[in-house]
Amino acid sequence: MASWRLKNMARRVLRGEAASGGELAFSEAEVKVGGEGGVDIGGLKLRGRIDRLDTTSDADRLFVLDYKSGPRPAASALGTADALQLPLYIRALSAERGDARVVGGAYLSLSDGALTGVVKAREAGLLGSRAVRVRALDETGWQELFDNALKVADSARRGSARV
Repeated sequence: MASWRLKNMARRVLRGEAASGGELAFSEAEVKVGGEGGVDIGGLKLRGRIDRLDTTSDADRLFVLDYKSGPRPAASALGTADALQLPLYIRALSAERGDARVVGGAYLSLSDGALTGVVKAREAGLLGSRAVRVRALDETGWQELFDNALKVADSARRGSARV
């Protein structure tokens, strides 16, 4: 039964990606960020493992994907204590790979293949029809997302109440 479910999840995700008309393609899986000591993302050191990276054909732009087998957080929750991982991974990858532009990221539902995430507004076309549940942010919104995520993460690190 578990094998059947896994095959169906993979089938739904791959069919959705193939039909999206987007320009991104799989690049890497289980990508380590931060090494042993962590990467500094603005006064906070982070290390972890990103589930998947997609890239453009010229490998100039990257998009972070975090698989979710359960419910995805709402796009409005990104950068809050309820959906902190994705923005922090985007920031960490940007810090480590300065030569490539990280243009967004999303939680990818393994149950229905839908995305919830963020993308730089000028790069939204890379996602094709999958951009429906992805918030397109201008530069100001992009910076505000990461500033807020860092505040929440730092507050959690210090053991303070939620921001």
